[in-house]
Amino acid sequence: KDNDNTDNQGVYTIRFKVEAFEETAFIALSAGSTTVENNTGVNYLVESSESGATITTGTSTATLDHNSGGSRTGNYVRINKGQSAEFTLTVYHDAATSGTYRAQLYSVNFNDTEANADTQEVVAPAYTFESPSIQILN
Repeated sequence: KDNDNTDNQGVYTIRFKVEAFEETAFIALSAGSTTVENNTGVNYLVESSESGATITTGTSTATLDHNSGGSRTGNYVRINKGQSAEFTLTVYHDAATSGTYRAQLYSVNFNDTEANADTQEVVAPAYTFESPSIQILN
């Protein structure tokens, strides 16, 4: 976050908890910027804080970190039925135009084995999985 007119980038952090309630879940430690499950652990969106519209310009990347709970196996977190794990999604957004933006966790994706996700769970209500807004000046 800067207050000058140079090329800046926003860094957005969302902490969340996942509970496996019907079966064991394996969540990949990766993130994708789409609303379609694409073999990532989570999907996220970057939104305009003013309008709530999804931003499709600029460049976004993200990391998904495992904080606690569950157990690591390779690049996956295994959450046994009835257990939970906590994660941090960090989104980096280099906006195409100046504005105020926020990141939103869109979905958590998982499989019942250590394999690419085959199930997408869209989070709800969406506003409870948003980062604080940051102004980006270009």
